[in-house]
Amino acid sequence: MIYCSYVKFLVFFSLPIATIIGITLGLSSAYLEEISVPVYLIGIIAFTASMITAYVSKKAYKIEKKNREKKSLFFIQFLAIISVFLMALMVKYIGVLFYLLIPLVAGFFQVVINNYINLHIDTTHRATMISIKNLGENLGIFILYPIIGYIIKYKTMSAACQIASDHHQS
Repeated sequence: MIYCSYVKFLVFFSLPIATIIGITLGLSSAYLEEISVPVYLIGIIAFTASMITAYVSKKAYKIEKKNREKKSLFFIQFLAIISVFLMALMVKYIGVLFYLLIPLVAGFFQVVINNYINLHIDTTHRATMISIKNLGENLGIFILYPIIGYIIKYKTMSAACQIASDHHQS
């Protein structure tokens, strides 16, 4: 049983963000091809994205300490929405920059959310809560991936990004 309402909030807060991150990273190759990035550059962009995630993860505690919880949670959500919304514009080449905001969010998000859960729950329940959070995130991806795929197939990649950013705002 989850006793702390703030921990419940964090678990439910992380669901749409993690879903957006997971789906966006999973569809990154298709998105990059759609915005006319040459195939030989996709690996370099993926490497760059991994380095961004690693660097931001390393600096997450310092960033969070400066911004505190409320601003950090707002920053995570705001940047996730903006990046997916801008990706929906499908701007050739420059869209790579919009995509690279997602690894930035991912690096900050995991460290900060797990830290907040750890701070607000006693040690006997931490592993369980992190597992429940991860299960919820994976369920979100499991449920929405086919829907996003359907939208891409029968509409456009842009429409899928637009729907994802609109869904994330609610």
